[in-house]
Amino acid sequence: MIYVVSWFENTVPQSVFFHSLGHAKFFVQRLQRNENCRKIFLEEAVAQAA
Repeated sequence: MIYVVSWFENTVPQSVFFHSLGHAKFFVQRLQRNENCRKIFLEEAVAQAA
């Protein structure tokens, strides 16, 4: 499973991928401390190979 954390930082969309739900949740907590980061989303995605 892949976990995607997306957010807006100073109106610029950003995203990061994680293999661990624990790491993704920790990253979300760190983003929430930054007043420039808004609309933080944590999504679960299925990894697909081409």
